[in-house]
Amino acid sequence: LRSSHVASAVFAVELNITTITASAADFNATSVIAVTFEASITEVFVNITIFDDSELEHTEEFTVELVIPDHVRNIGVSPGTITSAVVEIIDDDTVAVEFTQQVFSVYENESEP
Repeated sequence: LRSSHVASAVFAVELNITTITASAADFNATSVIAVTFEASITEVFVNITIFDDSELEHTEEFTVELVIPDHVRNIGVSPGTITSAVVEIIDDDTVAVEFTQQVFSVYENESEP
C-alpha cells in the first residue's frame, strides 16, 4: 500500500479479502487485515501466504479492497484512485500423459498385445 503524502500522525486502514475462485485452502489471510501507517511512512507491505498444493487447477483469484474507516477519514485520509486489486494464484502443477512403453508388439492374428 502506498500513501501519496507523508503523514505526521499514525493511522490505520483495513483490507477486506474476498474470494472469487480461490478458497481459504489456497492462501492464509483473515477476511479483514488492519494495516498501520506509522508517521512519516508512505509505503507498507502486506504479506499474504499462498499455499502450494499438488492439484491441477485453473488460475484462482481473490480480491483485496481498501477500506478507510470514518475516524481515519476525519483526519484527512482519503482513498486514492486504485482502491481494490485482484490477486491471481497461477497454478504451477503439471500432469504428464505418456505411453506405458515405447514399443508394442502384436501378432497379425491377435487384437491384444
